[in-house]
Amino acid sequence: AGNNFDLLFFVNVDKNANIQQYPGTVKVDFSRLRESGVRSIFSDFNFKVTGKSVINVEALDPFLTSLKSNYVVIEIANNGTGSMYNVSVIGTKKQSENVSDTSLEKVVLLGSNWSVGNIAAKSSRTLTATVYVPGNVKETTLRVPLSITYFNGQGNQQTVDKIINFYIKGLSDLKIYDVKVIELSNKPMVIGEIINEGNEDALFSFVTLEALGNSNIKKQTQFIDEVKTDSPVPFNIPIEFDGEPQFGDHEIKLTVRYKDSLRDEIL
Repeated sequence: AGNNFDLLFFVNVDKNANIQQYPGTVKVDFSRLRESGVRSIFSDFNFKVTGKSVINVEALDPFLTSLKSNYVVIEIANNGTGSMYNVSVIGTKKQSENVSDTSLEKVVLLGSNWSVGNIAAKSSRTLTATVYVPGNVKETTLRVPLSITYFNGQGNQQTVDKIINFYIKGLSDLKIYDVKVIELSNKPMVIGEIINEGNEDALFSFVTLEALGNSNIKKQTQFIDEVKTDSPVPFNIPIEFDGEPQFGDHEIKLTVRYKDSLRDEIL
């Protein structure tokens, strides 16, 4: 008499069961000493099916560029069946186990603590950050450890560690200088120099001359190939007219087109 005991029941929950509160009833059959027969008592209770959170993290754009500030958008997805409450995310500076990877200590992360709020099941939230990558960091992987803390449906605090990988590419930054019009062999030419102010060579480069306004100068393109970071590359484009030459001032536009190390074309 006066003793308490616990009973443990395992419940099989169908995968299609709704996340909600359910009623239950416990029936206890017992008999007393010096009494014949069996007595029964019933006790009603409620229990809640809360589901389970499954967290996935990814960067919407996994590429960063050195020598500049990069705007980063990170998606926190809950692919499970239970909601996440009061989600907070912290970017940590844990050292990578792979020596070829880059840690957060080599870049500048503006903002490393985010309050995300609640994330319902089968939904996602995003957070943003600005990452400045110095010029001496390129062609490597940046591993960003994230510590995600939240409360589950039972009110218990959970912490999950995730890692986001970024690839840092170099910067090809081409600028045109010293543009002039000269005459060579009685033919006018537009000349100038292209300087790469970045930290990565530009590939498959072209310079295009085209007319603006009422000018009748023909559009022409010159292939200049690779533009290295340590020396300017000259260009010279002969001026030709569509029809009779128009004397006087002409408004023109020079466009440089090239590809970076990922073979993405840049204007």
